[in-house]
Amino acid sequence: MWIDDQADLETVKTWVKHCPAMKLVATIDGKILWANAAFLEWSQYTLAELTKISWIQLSVADENLEYDMASAKMLDVYTPMYRVKKQYIPKGSAPEWGILNVMRYPMNGEIKWCLCTWEPMKDSSSAAFKQAMDSNEKIQQRITEMTEVLKVITAQTDEDRYVISTIRLVQKYPKAAAMVLIFAAGILGLNNLLEFFQRTGLSEIPIRVEPKAESDSVGISVPIHNADMVRLY
Repeated sequence: MWIDDQADLETVKTWVKHCPAMKLVATIDGKILWANAAFLEWSQYTLAELTKISWIQLSVADENLEYDMASAKMLDVYTPMYRVKKQYIPKGSAPEWGILNVMRYPMNGEIKWCLCTWEPMKDSSSAAFKQAMDSNEKIQQRITEMTEVLKVITAQTDEDRYVISTIRLVQKYPKAAAMVLIFAAGILGLNNLLEFFQRTGLSEIPIRVEPKAESDSVGISVPIHNADMVRLY
């Protein structure tokens, strides 16, 4: 095969340096060793700047970065490569979504470095994916809120749910509730209805308090009715 028999090191180096695919060489602990011209142009960093920062700093700190870091530590002879959808941050720009393909080198034995290829998502795809991710976060938040509401509902007793339902019905249909009350008054009688309210604690019981009778000028005790008072207990 050409790559094995005829390609020399200089040919391969020239190809990788100038190919449009974005190439990145890094270590598992985060150090960036080298990047080709395509990646430098996209990231807006110089090679000297990239080697002073880590690919962890270049990434958005989220669950995708956590997956990337965990996967890098799990590379072995049985799993020599992985890919992850994540966000890199170009210099002075907003984060951009893309696919990072990572391959360990050498394929077995102790890892020296990782050979990476970065594939930024196209503008339309990136925008659609960002919108989908935002929508997913909103859905997850809504599910969490609904779960909390369900916890409150399931914690209520049957009596609580009955009272709440009754109050909501009265609030929703106040006229109908008033007519039911009038109908009940007609059947039970106002006195019976009042007694019912008093027994259930919905109304206070009026108690007449008679004032002491005062003596007139001839020594006859005369009750003063216009001073009658009513106290509620």
